[in-house]
Amino acid sequence: MELLAMGADAEYLIDAVGVRRENVTKSSRPNTQAIVDDLETAGAKSDVLVFVPKVIQPLVEPPVVPDFLAGLRRIGCEPRAVPAYETRVGDDCRVELDLLFGGAIDAIAVSSQAEIQSLCLVAPGGRDRVVDAITSRGIVVAAHGETTAAGVRAGLPGVQVVVSDDPSTFDGMARAIERELKKTSG
Repeated sequence: MELLAMGADAEYLIDAVGVRRENVTKSSRPNTQAIVDDLETAGAKSDVLVFVPKVIQPLVEPPVVPDFLAGLRRIGCEPRAVPAYETRVGDDCRVELDLLFGGAIDAIAVSSQAEIQSLCLVAPGGRDRVVDAITSRGIVVAAHGETTAAGVRAGLPGVQVVVSDDPSTFDGMARAIERELKKTSG
């Protein structure tokens, strides 16, 4: 069995799961399009097991998953989507919302478009109040990669989003936040 993984997931498969290194290929770039490109370059035309989130309403599945599955089909692979985890609206975010609306937050780190959807759904006043809190207080919003950033921009119109300089780890997002906070603090 051959496994293709993004970023730190490749090392996790080797170190924590015990998959032999020679059976794990790290994608050339940390995004789903890179996986499609890498498989196409390799001439792969096979069944592909894809671990995907089960998105619980009222959240809406971001386009990255169906686009990935369509890309795999386009190159002649047969994706087999397996719901591996659930993405749902958070149960209780009162403390975080109080911090956000009270001006005690300097930055928001986002690794999934669903996080923004959830925040806007649970926030009193919804998306407009979240956008106002972020823009009026100059809160830095950082995304884990370009795909996530596009989803954040769509979910929070008018909000500036900085992107991790290395989406294969969360260190890149931390550096992006640090850079932006240094700019705003003088």
